[in-house]
Amino acid sequence: MGANSNTIANWRVYGLCFTLYFVLQKKEYGGKRFMLLVLIPIFLFVIGLTGSRGAFVMALVCFALFAFFSFKKTQNKLITIIVIGIVGFIIVQEIMDSEVLLNRLQYSIENKSIGIREELWRKTYSIFKEYPITGVGYSGFDVMFSRGTQYTSGHNIYLEFLAMGG
Repeated sequence: MGANSNTIANWRVYGLCFTLYFVLQKKEYGGKRFMLLVLIPIFLFVIGLTGSRGAFVMALVCFALFAFFSFKKTQNKLITIIVIGIVGFIIVQEIMDSEVLLNRLQYSIENKSIGIREELWRKTYSIFKEYPITGVGYSGFDVMFSRGTQYTSGHNIYLEFLAMGG
């Protein structure tokens, strides 16, 4: 779980979700809500730079879930969903302008494959199955995963957490 681009993007998505949560709370933060709002485009920018498809999808899911569950009134939900739709459209347009993400999406579609990741996911899951209760720990995962492969990451943060922590 080093600092590869997917891990960086995933952590930014977590930050995005927490930031949205705090922004949408009814509490006042002494005028600091604006500072939280500034983080949202920064997180989105970093996610776009990494080219992580999974993080991009999770960011859209995060926005959609907050839009749906944040408001009690149907009218507010509708307005929020429309705003999220517009923001989503703008984000998709930005992605189309982002060479990194666009190239990765095109590669995935053309090859109808997720590449080597399926094999890496299976290896990560097999480590979890071997130690389902205790996990292997952070350094234990690195040692066990690197055996017989040139890769250092399972390319799935959730499976990696399972393998490390049980």
